Amino acid sequence: MQVLHAKYPDSLQILAFPCNNFGGQEPGTPDEIQQFARVKMGYQGPLFGKLECDNGAATHPLFAALMTSLDNGVFGPGLKWNFAKFLCDSNGIPVERFSAKTAPLTFEDKIVEVINSAPST
Repeated sequence: MQVLHAKYPDSLQILAFPCNNFGGQEPGTPDEIQQFARVKMGYQGPLFGKLECDNGAATHPLFAALMTSLDNGVFGPGLKWNFAKFLCDSNGIPVERFSAKTAPLTFEDKIVEVINSAPST
């Protein structure tokens, strides 16, 4: 993701929301998560606090809305694992959803398409 952020710094905003609902992969404190993301992973974009994504009643409203916004029959209604990706347009409307296993560079063309479709400022 950092490669794409560096390539499109004025056009692409990458937002990261850690959670600890999938295999306990984010057990750390907010400071520990920040340190890992910045130092180990090189992530420089906004990194928010942990959100619940348990696919149930505790799911944060942001993820509840994202999960139900795109129904392409592939992913179903819930999140399957960390690193699910949602591509949104300049108004925050979800355009496409990618699995945790999908490498961000593989959908760069879709990102560029969304960037190019944004209204001029």
